[in-house]
Amino acid sequence: MKKTSTTLRSKVNLALLGLALFSTAQAKAFFDPYQVYRSQRFDLAIDTQFYKTTANFDSGGEKTDLPFENSYQLIDVTPQLRWGMFRDFGVRVGGNVGTSESVDPINTRNNSTFNRIDVGADYQLLNFDSFQTILDFEYSHPMEKVSETGDDSLNSNGASEIKPTAIMRMDLGSFYPYAYVGGNIRSEGLSTLLTYGVGGEFRFSELGLGAALDGFSSVKDDQYTNSASRRDAVTTRVNGGSKRFYSINPNALAAELFVNFAMTDFIKFKAYGGADVTGSNYSQGFFVGAALTFTLDYGNNDHDEEPVVRKARPAAKKTKAKQPVDNGFREDTNDGVDQNYFKSVDPSNDDYVQPIEEEQPPQNGTSSSVNPNSESSTQQDLDQLGYTIKLKKLKKKKKNQ
Repeated sequence: MKKTSTTLRSKVNLALLGLALFSTAQAKAFFDPYQVYRSQRFDLAIDTQFYKTTANFDSGGEKTDLPFENSYQLIDVTPQLRWGMFRDFGVRVGGNVGTSESVDPINTRNNSTFNRIDVGADYQLLNFDSFQTILDFEYSHPMEKVSETGDDSLNSNGASEIKPTAIMRMDLGSFYPYAYVGGNIRSEGLSTLLTYGVGGEFRFSELGLGAALDGFSSVKDDQYTNSASRRDAVTTRVNGGSKRFYSINPNALAAELFVNFAMTDFIKFKAYGGADVTGSNYSQGFFVGAALTFTLDYGNNDHDEEPVVRKARPAAKKTKAKQPVDNGFREDTNDGVDQNYFKSVDPSNDDYVQPIEEEQPPQNGTSSSVNPNSESSTQQDLDQLGYTIKLKKLKKKKKNQ
């Protein structure tokens, strides 16, 4: 009883540790079937998952406990940043930090490394009101390879992976089902996998409840299929016998339940848990995880909202100019004064635009007030327009006797 209590306490502590490592989190690393497509949208993601196993599925699909009550556990922290480059196309980059621990009667082995870099892209091929299809591609580059002579527990396969995937999803009101099928081409002689899954989510305002089945099957044999003991020797020695990684031709199917909660328009929290339900040449265990999605949307909804139609302002009414009132008043212009002096000057009239006549200087030796050899500033301005001012002498009018 004491041992059982200690084991339960250890599981709870490890689960809490996994959630504690989840400091700034986000959606699943591989792909998100509910990905929102909008240009200039950034999704910052970290997914944290705790996995533990004490058994394997053998080559015949039977569950077998690890020898000597051995155990293996793994914590994966997977950050990811996605950018919606265009409305229906996005790119992403991420990685994985794996922390593993294996326990056998002799040793407890630990290993914590940044073990891979992920780059990917996704394209929304079809987009209807209730049905969408998405093409997803991801490449994972290993930061380390499995050493057959090493003494650390394994936290990855140590192989590069090429993962193309086709996703189909639907919108049926409050229910959002999806399905996907893809592949995983692995290096280091590991088998090629066919990946598949189905899932769905019921949404109630800010809360969503869902379930999913995710699996894979080997469709191309491992290079050591006829000498499985070569890989088994490594997993037995450093992983307590667990076939979570580096196994021959693995197959598995896992069931998952999850809860999504939209905390704000830009923050979404997800908690999930599940277990391996069937398989072969693979570990049988359970997992729990949490995720938090942060979104920065610079696309201004990218025409998702209806354009605002602004009504044109009514044209201002034209007001008629008031006509002067004729009160019978007339100016008396018959006063003997030449009224031509009061008329406006028309520069195009030949009476006013003529060359300046040279005048003889006064006999008394004093210079005239107008210098014929120099131009005034006003004349310089008019010369640029082609005009010349003619200066006339004013004649004295005889007074009427």
